[in-house]
This record gives sequence, C-alpha cells and structure tokens, in this order.
Amino acid sequence: MDCRNLILIALAAGGADTAHSEPLLPEKIVYQEASCQQVIPYREGVLVESDHYEADKVMYAQFDAKETSTFKIEGIQHMLDVEPSSTGILFLGLNEIDEKVSLALIEETARDSRRSISLPEELQRIAEDLQPSTILPRLFGTSNAVAAIAGDKVYWLDKEWHSRNLPKVPQFYKEFKPATFGAVRFLDGTTLYAGWDHGEWGGMLASIDLSTEGSGWIHLSGKPAGDASGIPENNPVHTIMSPSKGHIWVATGLAHMGGTWRGLHHRDPEGMWHTLIDGEFTEDRGQLKFPVPSSIEELASDHEGRTYILAGEAGVFRLGASGLERLFEHNFFSHSSDRGDYIVGSYPSALGIARNGDIFVSTNNFGVLAFRKKDDDWTARQITLKKRDNKARHRIGHKLFNLMIHSPSIRARSGAF
Repeated sequence: MDCRNLILIALAAGGADTAHSEPLLPEKIVYQEASCQQVIPYREGVLVESDHYEADKVMYAQFDAKETSTFKIEGIQHMLDVEPSSTGILFLGLNEIDEKVSLALIEETARDSRRSISLPEELQRIAEDLQPSTILPRLFGTSNAVAAIAGDKVYWLDKEWHSRNLPKVPQFYKEFKPATFGAVRFLDGTTLYAGWDHGEWGGMLASIDLSTEGSGWIHLSGKPAGDASGIPENNPVHTIMSPSKGHIWVATGLAHMGGTWRGLHHRDPEGMWHTLIDGEFTEDRGQLKFPVPSSIEELASDHEGRTYILAGEAGVFRLGASGLERLFEHNFFSHSSDRGDYIVGSYPSALGIARNGDIFVSTNNFGVLAFRKKDDDWTARQITLKKRDNKARHRIGHKLFNLMIHSPSIRARSGAF
C-alpha cells in the first residue's frame, strides 16, 4: 500500500489496538553475561549476532529450542559480520586456511544456494597483519548492492567502482560530535543514510550521495514540524531500513530515567519525509500513537514486506492499513537480575520476524525472547546463548579473539566515521 494512503487511513482510524493476553514468560529468566545484536530471519527461526567472546559470533535460534545452536558457513571459520541483503544473507569472515577475508551470499531457497563475492585487494590486506589498532570491515544494509565499511572508506562490492572515501561529518549542532560515535547505516542506490545514537544526549540522521566525489553530508534531522525535507528532533537513530523499493523507514527514540522519546519516519519514492509517530513523555504530536507512552527500539519487516515496531514499554506492533495493530503487550524493560551488590536491568536491542510468523527480540543480557501466536493467544520463552568451545580455537582464531577483547575499535558494532 502507498504510504500516503496509509497515513490518511491512520488519521481516520487512530491507533488500532488488538487485545491479546500478556505473553507467558517465566517469572525469572536467566541472566547472561552476553549481549545480542541483530536477529536476522532465516528459515523458521533467526540468526543471532553477538559480540561476546564466550559465544559464537553468529548462532541460530528457533522457538522450540531452549538454547541457540551452532551455525557454520563453509570456508568461514571466524565470523566478522553478518547482514541481510535484498537477495539473501551476507557473511563476512576469516578463512583459517589462507588467512583471507571471505564474503559469502546465502540465498534462502528450497535448497540454500551460495555464491562467493570477490573483495578488493585493500580489504584482503586487513587480515594479513591484525593489530589492536585495526578497524575490521563491517557490512551494512543495502537496497541493491553489497557494501562494507572500514574506517572512513566505503567499499561497494561486486560493482564497477570499488571504494569511496567519506568526508568528515560536520558538527551540525553543538551538543553532538558525530565523529566520535558509531552509526546505523543503509545504502539506497547511491545514497548512504547514516544514523547516530548518543543515548541521553541525542543523535542525528544524515545522508551523502556516493556517486559524486565532491558531495558532502546533508543533515536530515532537527527539521521544523511540517518540513518534508527531513525529520524533526535530533534523537538517537535505532533503525534505517527499506522493506520495499524506494521506501526508507527510520526509527528514533530513547527510554531514559522514566522518560520516553519516540519517532517513526518515512521517506517516499518522491523524496518527501513523513512523520507517523512523534512524541515525548506523554505528549504525542504524530499521526499515530501507542496505547501507552513508549520508546521505539527497532523496526523489522517480514518476508511479505510488512513493517513491525518494537516498542520497549508497550510490546510489538505491526503497521497496517488501519494504523497500528498491537500483536502483543509486553514491557521489555521489566526483566532484571539480582547480582548481589547490584541489580542488572534488561533492554531490548533488535527485532526479527521468522517466515512462520514467530517473533524474536534480542536483549543486552537475557539472550533472546521468542514469541509465538497460537490460536488467539501468544506464548513466549527465553532462548539462552550457547557458549563457544574455547578448546577448539586455533591460531588465527586465538589472535582474533584477543584483539576483540582488547581493542575497542574492533569490539564496537559500527565503524569509526
């Protein structure tokens, strides 16, 4: 459905709220000294990404399993990154035999097909002499290409041009220095969108046209209400995605000290920005609103291209023709673990929708929370992370392991620009 029609329908319908009972998570869920990042749909479950050194970089989770299982890709012994693409799932890692960087694309079909993608010589050299100062390459989402970033350089792989240096990001407003923080990224055609998350201090959204060598960054956030050239506020950016061609969706927001900020923004194929959700604390200025004030932690899409919203305090919603449909109610910040001298709280970090409709939410220290609809009700369970067998770590793996522990530049989920 065209987003403009969706907005008109949503204005008339308001925030539709489908009543479901509270998911049946146990009263106590198991604390884990490990955080999860992305949860990427794969078959009837999700691939779970973790940067914790006691867990595999990429694992597999299904609703019926109590623990994640090992996930291996032939030719990649030490995974550096994984990212969904428009045609499959991309895996970037080190080959232990020749110590080369390898990139594989798995296309999910009846029988998974795989093709290897050649990498520029410059990226291959990164693996030859790993040092604590090394910034390893990271993949990022694209609408029509394969792309990676290392330091301040973008590599557009498998295409006619190989790389592009990124200019320094201007300090668009005085409270925020973007060069010192990581970014969420998405490449749509030749336009790179980047979002910064500076926690309680805010964040921002910017873009740059990579097709022109002399182009600079454009500040898209902090626009006045009604300005269709960007989005309001300079809030932390959590997600940039494109579930259908020409459409860009951005989620912004924050949950901090009892307050919540939230934003859901859409760029249509004509280049105009629309804000569907815009609120802080109990005030809602957007066209849609949640039943209770909540931050937006993440967006995701299913295999049909429908958009889902992870609202930290309110549950999971789907954006449909009638506005917001709440699939289930749940406060993801309500879990905690008493560690003796202190209490550890939980926060959700990513959302993934499996092909069978199961919903997976990764957390900072409680593994993955999985939700399944049965008849008219939802059930839920915790899936803990399987620890890596450290005895099996070989020479190059041990070297990479040590670097990931001691080097902040490598442990960071995103690069330096």
